[in-house]
Amino acid sequence: MEEEVGVRLFDRGTRKITLTNERILLRRRAEEILQLVDTTERELVEQEEQVEGKISIGCGEMAAVQMLPELIRTFREKYTRVIHHADKGGGQILVCVAGRGCYQEWGREAVEMKPGDCINIPGGVKHWHGAAPDSWFSHLAVEVPGENGFNEWLEPVDDEQYGVLK
Repeated sequence: MEEEVGVRLFDRGTRKITLTNERILLRRRAEEILQLVDTTERELVEQEEQVEGKISIGCGEMAAVQMLPELIRTFREKYTRVIHHADKGGGQILVCVAGRGCYQEWGREAVEMKPGDCINIPGGVKHWHGAAPDSWFSHLAVEVPGENGFNEWLEPVDDEQYGVLK
């Protein structure tokens, strides 16, 4: 390896071999590379497990309605990402049914939501709502009738925004 890199890595004496400064530097860089490989592998596995996107659930039967909070809690524990959106038209009324959630309008402080809390969201207001980082969140989102109403899905909520409530 000394020939390959063009530097002396060991001082070879008659009774002992010592590392040169170049060898110490090479060892330090090798350890950094191995640490970077470990970090990259861990991040790739975590990214593979991360699920992002939208889910719409329609549920009419009472048995399914009773099972949904537990299913949602389990899903939210594993997949925590939420997406900003804006409800165009008449807006949205958000009611916390169970668990503990967050609601945040763009540029404002996040608001904690507990069962029974109700938020009236005017049409066109960019916001997100979802489970608090340490909880699950079951809610009703009622669309308010309005002219040409639709949801506009925007960018994912980042870790700093999501971690506002503990």
